[in-house]
Amino acid sequence: MYRSLLDIKCPGVSNFPTVSVWRKIVPSKICFFMWSVAHNKILMQDRMKRQGWNLASRCELCCKEEETANHLLAECTYTKQVWNIIKRICRHLRFPLGNNIDTTLKNWLVDIPDGMEGWFSYCALHVVSWFIWIERNSRIFNGDMRDPDHTAGKTLKSVVGWGVANRKIDNRSAASWLRDCSRQIHG
Repeated sequence: MYRSLLDIKCPGVSNFPTVSVWRKIVPSKICFFMWSVAHNKILMQDRMKRQGWNLASRCELCCKEEETANHLLAECTYTKQVWNIIKRICRHLRFPLGNNIDTTLKNWLVDIPDGMEGWFSYCALHVVSWFIWIERNSRIFNGDMRDPDHTAGKTLKSVVGWGVANRKIDNRSAASWLRDCSRQIHG
């Protein structure tokens, strides 16, 4: 299935750098989600309206703008707050965010360096997008609302956990770094 998804050409989709989405260092469900984002296939309210659903179509996170994938993952004030927390904690890392999700995904392929810094930055894009999606769905289906600090904390914890699992970070360094992150997030 993985190989077939790499080769799919969708009408209207430019030559998208699939290598920036499909890497084995991130769980495949998150890679599939990012592939869906890249090909505008996640089911958002704007798409449902075009299919004939009668919806108000407002972002569940900021309650201000129309809900689109681009808004949710690149423009929403909640999403920007999560990224600002992560950028504040990881000051030494570069996160090549663009004005929209398509530009951001393409920038990630070109601007991410090799080594540990690149690995962490790559994982962060996937995990932030995933947890933003999870938060959106949690608000719609469960009525749960968590603040950006919570989402940023979950992101950092997940990336560090994957770092340990992929032998990029040792357990002792991970535990120390997570304690420092927690202090910075929660004051």
